[in-house]
Amino acid sequence: MTLPSLTAQTSPQPIDAPFGPELRPEGGAFPLPMLTLDSTAYRSNRDSLLRYGQAHGALFAPHVKTAMIPELAADFVAKGGWGVTVADTRQAAVMIEAGIARILIANEVGGVYGARHLARLALAHPETELSVFVDSVEAVTALETAWCDIMPARPLPVLIEVGVGRAGVRDRSAFAAVLDAVLEAEGHGHLRASGVAAYEGAAAVADAAATIARVDALLDLAADGLRLVRDGVGDDRVLIATAGGSIYFDRVVAILKPAVAADGRAALVLRPGAILYGDHGLYERGLAAMDARGGFGLDGQGVREAFRPVLRVFAEVLSRPETALAICGMGMRHVSYDAGLPRPLRIFRDGVDQHADTSAITVQRLNDQHAFLAVADAELRVGDVIEFGISHPCTCLHLWRTVRTLDADGHVTGTLTTRFD
Repeated sequence: MTLPSLTAQTSPQPIDAPFGPELRPEGGAFPLPMLTLDSTAYRSNRDSLLRYGQAHGALFAPHVKTAMIPELAADFVAKGGWGVTVADTRQAAVMIEAGIARILIANEVGGVYGARHLARLALAHPETELSVFVDSVEAVTALETAWCDIMPARPLPVLIEVGVGRAGVRDRSAFAAVLDAVLEAEGHGHLRASGVAAYEGAAAVADAAATIARVDALLDLAADGLRLVRDGVGDDRVLIATAGGSIYFDRVVAILKPAVAADGRAALVLRPGAILYGDHGLYERGLAAMDARGGFGLDGQGVREAFRPVLRVFAEVLSRPETALAICGMGMRHVSYDAGLPRPLRIFRDGVDQHADTSAITVQRLNDQHAFLAVADAELRVGDVIEFGISHPCTCLHLWRTVRTLDADGHVTGTLTTRFD
């Protein structure tokens, strides 16, 4: 399966066969605003991630909550991904529909209601390998009850989550208590202890050095948890240790890779999501910090060289009501703003790149449909089209049902559909 064949949902043209040279976001052929995905940059990011895994002995199950575009998730698996990660049962159902056979729910599902929904999904799709996180005896009990009542075809693989700042057990004794509950349920044929999990991104605090110390302490607890699970299940079972968002996966490799190697029957599964899309803000800063600590190396590149921003929002200037103010047709309904406001990258007039210095133009605030731009002395006219970079792809993509794909020359080549059901 290749990415070009995955985007013919709204047009017969493949992704790399442009509709025509005039069909560009800035050229007037489409109503604005528009979210676009650079398919060349996306493929490069995907391939860089997979090569990194090969180089470091890690498997990848990218967290598809970032975009919830089933075609891209299936493409990643087809190119060599171990599986995909989702946040809940609804997202798992979308990925099952896309034909993905290994799905990791990187979250607790709640009490018995959530557990029953998961059990019904497992019952309906016995061919799909579903795994889930647990961090309490109560969660284990809920899952066991649901599996006992609904009787899916096979036991549910569970990963005991360690955590800081979010979900996850906080210490060794709490981990051991949850593990004991899982092993008891396993004895009844309902659950199966399958390893240990963590999300290190929630350890972040304002101080960078303190953040790394907290991340490393969390991963040390995960490594200890892996040893406890191994002691509980014996030598023969294949286990997984999983962590790795998009900003600290270098620390995951540094600490969990040796623990996995020492185990001898475990696999390291990384779960980054946003790095496949990049941004001009939150992840740009995070990857720069990874390079500063020398945490990434692939083909002689740093992480910022290996991964490029993929998403852009194009919007039109609607009004110049004051000398230093421009109003653009893009607002909170179209762009993320939780981790920084959009950044103007290029200005087009009558479809032509003005090669303007956009550093003097800043987005000051957003309301639902409008962006308020401080323009200083920049020349900006009503009808100009601005290409914006965004910060935090997760909270931008969920605002859109359709995403236009672009080729390397900026032509619109197709449409992808998000599935935030």
